[in-house]
Amino acid sequence: MKTTLARLTFSTHLFICLCCVPSYGRPPAALPYDELVAESDIVAIIEPLENQPTKDTFLGYSYGHSTNDFVATNTRFKVQVVLKARGESPKELTVLHFGYSTNVLILDGACFVRFFIGPFRYEERAFKDGKPVGGVTMVQQPT
Repeated sequence: MKTTLARLTFSTHLFICLCCVPSYGRPPAALPYDELVAESDIVAIIEPLENQPTKDTFLGYSYGHSTNDFVATNTRFKVQVVLKARGESPKELTVLHFGYSTNVLILDGACFVRFFIGPFRYEERAFKDGKPVGGVTMVQQPT
Protein backbone atom coordinates (compact mmCIF):
# COMPACT_ATOMS: atom_id res chain seq x y z
CA MET A 1 0.00 0.00 0.00
CA LYS A 2 2.79 2.42 0.97
CA THR A 3 4.80 1.62 -2.15
CA THR A 4 1.76 2.04 -4.39
CA LEU A 5 1.00 5.43 -2.83
CA ALA A 6 4.67 6.44 -3.05
CA ARG A 7 4.83 5.41 -6.73
CA LEU A 8 1.61 7.25 -7.51
CA THR A 9 2.87 10.38 -5.74
CA PHE A 10 6.26 10.18 -7.47
CA SER A 11 4.66 9.58 -10.89
CA THR A 12 2.27 12.49 -10.39
CA HIS A 13 5.08 14.85 -9.40
CA LEU A 14 7.25 13.68 -12.30
CA PHE A 15 4.37 14.20 -14.75
CA ILE A 16 3.70 17.71 -13.39
CA CYS A 17 7.39 18.64 -13.58
CA LEU A 18 7.70 17.43 -17.14
CA CYS A 19 4.55 19.23 -18.23
CA CYS A 20 5.46 22.52 -16.55
CA VAL A 21 7.91 23.77 -19.15
CA PRO A 22 7.93 27.44 -20.10
CA SER A 23 5.34 28.20 -22.70
CA TYR A 24 5.42 31.12 -25.02
CA GLY A 25 2.62 33.07 -26.66
CA ARG A 26 2.43 33.37 -30.37
CA PRO A 27 5.71 34.61 -31.79
CA PRO A 28 5.84 38.13 -33.21
CA ALA A 29 5.74 38.40 -36.95
CA ALA A 30 9.18 38.55 -38.52
CA LEU A 31 8.48 40.89 -41.39
CA PRO A 32 11.12 41.69 -44.01
CA TYR A 33 12.44 45.27 -44.03
CA ASP A 34 10.45 46.20 -47.15
CA GLU A 35 7.16 45.15 -45.52
CA LEU A 36 8.00 47.00 -42.30
CA VAL A 37 8.63 50.19 -44.26
CA ALA A 38 5.46 49.70 -46.31
CA GLU A 39 3.33 49.30 -43.15
CA SER A 40 4.91 52.27 -41.32
CA ASP A 41 3.46 55.77 -41.10
CA ILE A 42 6.93 57.24 -40.70
CA VAL A 43 10.49 55.94 -40.97
CA ALA A 44 13.10 58.33 -39.64
CA ILE A 45 16.41 58.71 -37.89
CA ILE A 46 15.58 60.39 -34.60
CA GLU A 47 17.45 61.65 -31.53
CA PRO A 48 15.86 61.52 -28.05
CA LEU A 49 15.81 64.98 -26.45
CA GLU A 50 13.72 64.75 -23.30
CA ASN A 51 11.82 62.26 -21.11
CA GLN A 52 8.80 63.63 -19.22
CA PRO A 53 6.58 61.62 -16.84
CA THR A 54 2.90 61.71 -17.72
CA LYS A 55 -0.37 60.63 -16.08
CA ASP A 56 -1.55 58.29 -18.88
CA THR A 57 -2.72 54.84 -17.81
CA PHE A 58 -1.60 51.56 -19.34
CA LEU A 59 -4.45 50.22 -21.49
CA GLY A 60 -2.87 46.93 -22.55
CA TYR A 61 -3.26 43.57 -20.88
CA SER A 62 -1.69 43.98 -17.42
CA TYR A 63 -1.10 40.28 -16.56
CA GLY A 64 -2.67 40.67 -13.13
CA HIS A 65 -0.91 43.92 -12.24
CA SER A 66 -2.87 47.01 -11.23
CA THR A 67 -2.64 50.11 -13.42
CA ASN A 68 -0.57 51.75 -10.64
CA ASP A 69 2.23 49.27 -11.38
CA PHE A 70 3.00 51.03 -14.68
CA VAL A 71 4.52 54.46 -15.26
CA ALA A 72 4.01 56.46 -18.44
CA THR A 73 6.70 58.56 -20.11
CA ASN A 74 6.56 60.94 -23.05
CA THR A 75 9.86 61.07 -24.93
CA ARG A 76 10.40 63.97 -27.29
CA PHE A 77 12.61 63.31 -30.32
CA LYS A 78 14.31 65.56 -32.85
CA VAL A 79 13.85 64.20 -36.37
CA GLN A 80 17.25 64.13 -38.06
CA VAL A 81 16.29 62.50 -41.36
CA VAL A 82 12.92 61.34 -42.71
CA LEU A 83 13.17 58.27 -44.92
CA LYS A 84 9.41 57.88 -45.43
CA ALA A 85 6.42 59.84 -44.21
CA ARG A 86 2.71 59.91 -44.93
CA GLY A 87 1.87 63.56 -45.24
CA GLU A 88 4.09 66.36 -43.96
CA SER A 89 7.46 65.48 -42.40
CA PRO A 90 7.60 66.52 -38.72
CA LYS A 91 10.60 68.27 -37.14
CA GLU A 92 9.86 66.65 -33.75
CA LEU A 93 8.04 63.51 -32.57
CA THR A 94 6.68 62.55 -29.16
CA VAL A 95 6.36 58.88 -28.20
CA LEU A 96 4.25 57.70 -25.25
CA HIS A 97 5.70 54.53 -23.72
CA PHE A 98 5.36 52.62 -20.45
CA GLY A 99 7.53 50.83 -17.94
CA TYR A 100 7.14 49.18 -14.55
CA SER A 101 7.12 51.44 -11.50
CA THR A 102 10.00 51.05 -9.07
CA ASN A 103 7.85 49.42 -6.37
CA VAL A 104 6.93 46.39 -8.53
CA LEU A 105 8.84 43.10 -8.41
CA ILE A 106 8.84 41.63 -11.92
CA LEU A 107 9.97 38.06 -12.44
CA ASP A 108 8.92 37.41 -16.01
CA GLY A 109 7.29 40.55 -17.29
CA ALA A 110 6.96 42.49 -20.49
CA CYS A 111 9.93 44.11 -22.19
CA PHE A 112 9.21 47.82 -22.29
CA VAL A 113 11.32 50.19 -24.39
CA ARG A 114 13.42 52.91 -22.73
CA PHE A 115 15.02 55.87 -24.45
CA PHE A 116 18.14 57.26 -22.83
CA ILE A 117 18.98 60.93 -23.19
CA GLY A 118 22.63 61.72 -23.45
CA PRO A 119 25.68 62.38 -25.56
CA PHE A 120 26.37 60.42 -28.70
CA ARG A 121 29.55 59.17 -30.25
CA TYR A 122 29.19 58.14 -33.88
CA GLU A 123 31.13 55.59 -35.90
CA GLU A 124 31.07 55.09 -39.62
CA ARG A 125 33.49 52.64 -41.16
CA ALA A 126 34.91 52.98 -44.62
CA PHE A 127 36.34 49.97 -46.47
CA LYS A 128 38.51 49.76 -49.56
CA ASP A 129 39.20 46.37 -51.10
CA GLY A 130 37.70 44.73 -48.01
CA LYS A 131 40.08 46.51 -45.60
CA PRO A 132 39.02 49.23 -43.16
CA VAL A 133 40.42 52.63 -44.12
CA GLY A 134 38.62 54.82 -41.54
CA GLY A 135 35.70 55.04 -39.19
CA VAL A 136 33.58 56.86 -36.62
CA THR A 137 31.70 55.18 -33.69
CA MET A 138 28.15 55.86 -32.45
CA VAL A 139 27.52 55.05 -28.78
CA GLN A 140 24.79 56.57 -26.61
CA GLN A 141 25.75 57.12 -22.99
CA PRO A 142 22.81 56.76 -20.54
CA THR A 143 22.36 59.68 -18.14
